[in-house]
Amino acid sequence: MQIRQTRRASPDRIVLWGAPGIGKSTFASKFPRPIFIDCEDGIRAIDGNSFGVCTRFSDVAEQLKYLVDNPGLCDTVIIDSVSEVERFIADGLCQANNWKDLTTPGFGNGFEALRGAFLKLLAMLQQVNNAGYTVVVLAREAMTSVADADVGKDYVQMGPAMHKKCVEPLTGWADFVLAVRRPVILGAQAKGAGQKQFAAAIQDAVIYTTTTAGHIAKARFPMPAQLEFSYAAWQTARQSAATTTTNATQNETNNA
Repeated sequence: MQIRQTRRASPDRIVLWGAPGIGKSTFASKFPRPIFIDCEDGIRAIDGNSFGVCTRFSDVAEQLKYLVDNPGLCDTVIIDSVSEVERFIADGLCQANNWKDLTTPGFGNGFEALRGAFLKLLAMLQQVNNAGYTVVVLAREAMTSVADADVGKDYVQMGPAMHKKCVEPLTGWADFVLAVRRPVILGAQAKGAGQKQFAAAIQDAVIYTTTTAGHIAKARFPMPAQLEFSYAAWQTARQSAATTTTNATQNETNNA
């Protein structure tokens, strides 16, 4: 049995989520030599490449397998979007089992089946990543209720528009979970006890890299908590993180 160094260079695994029309696909198209796994037919105005529009999960699986079997076709594989792929998986399960929807089998079994099938998708994406591709997974946004045992009540959090049984393994797998949101400046409509707040201004979209009570985000490497929503800003921050990681590795080697 061989002991291996855990720190190693590998292509990134990125989840990017945000509201429809905010610019996720355009942002992803700026990555080096991208190819889209197009599940929404929403990239007609974007310069890029794809194998054609997927309409079922078998299309997605076939395209991913082709990329694994033919390394070097591109540098970046973009799933657009995983929210739609999840729907493909759910539709396939319902059709195969003659279910009306995922609640039909009862006791949460339909959603457990969804999770199991989604884990197979993640295994495929990891094979793509192992073949040398950066993987960028796009997702629409949704509001979810989070139970907080510390405060004894639920609160609302924004995140990828998927069932929680799929969100958890997806965000666990990714190196980066990037939340694209437009910061809102609140104003007050009236003073006193009856004061109500409203959105006084909505700012330009930014990328968040850390989780807050309001949204899900994550970075496995040192990154600013907030970035301008542009590929140039992302590239600069990512290169800085890579340099920091390389220097840390070199220091560990020198001190060994």
